Order: sequence, then C-alpha cells, then structure tokens
Amino acid sequence: MKVWQCLPAMSSRMTLVFQQQGPHEWTMHTPQCDVPETGEREGPAVMRFMCDKICGHLELFGFRHGAARWNEKIRIDPEKLPPRASKDEPHCRWRITLTDERVDYAADPGDYVRQHQLQRETDAEIVNHEAGKYGRRR
Repeated sequence: MKVWQCLPAMSSRMTLVFQQQGPHEWTMHTPQCDVPETGEREGPAVMRFMCDKICGHLELFGFRHGAARWNEKIRIDPEKLPPRASKDEPHCRWRITLTDERVDYAADPGDYVRQHQLQRETDAEIVNHEAGKYGRRR
C-alpha cells in the first residue's frame, strides 16, 4: 500500500488514503484524483471515457495485477468507482483483503465488478500469468 502512495506518477495526480478495518483488511479511497477530476472539468463524454477506460478497466486490472505481483493472496475489490455524486465524497473506494488462498478473479470477480459488468477476459491473466511466470503451482 505504501508503494502506491510513493509512486512518482501518483504523487501529484492521486491521493490515496488507507484505513485498516481489521487484522487482514483495509479500505483505500481517493479524495483527490486527476482522472475523474478531468472528467468533471471537461464534461460527460470525457467523464464516461475516464470512468470506462481508466477507472473501471485500467485501474481495476492494474491494482489487482500489481497486488498479485507482491502476494497472490491479496484481494482488491472496488466498492465504489467514479463518477461521484458530490465533491464531498471520494472518487473511489476499494477493499483490500489478505485471504487464505490465491485469489482467482476470473472465477470470482467480486460483487461490484459483477454488478457493474466490469469483468474482463484479462482477469484470468492476473493469476495465470503470475503463476506461470514465477513457477508457482496452481
């Protein structure tokens, strides 16, 4: 989680706030993020692009893939993605859980992902690619 907060690309574009919810569970939210804020400034078409192509696709895959590189038992699920209803709320909220078993997003994409139809074929690559690359057995 600290790696995300310290990435040079993120430092001026996104503020990540982490809160521990239990011994193996955290939430992450973004009170400041250049991606949806650009959509808020530029209008509905840009917001749609930012939400569909970046927040609901690139970030969803990127957060999950990045976590799998550290530990295949880290599960990351969006609880809320942009657009936000008011400027008083964060742009997005995520739940991060350390599980007992390897996470398989292809088999279980999570409630929010399923509800908002954000599952992609590349979800299988998060675990399959990592298992093969590092010689892990499935």
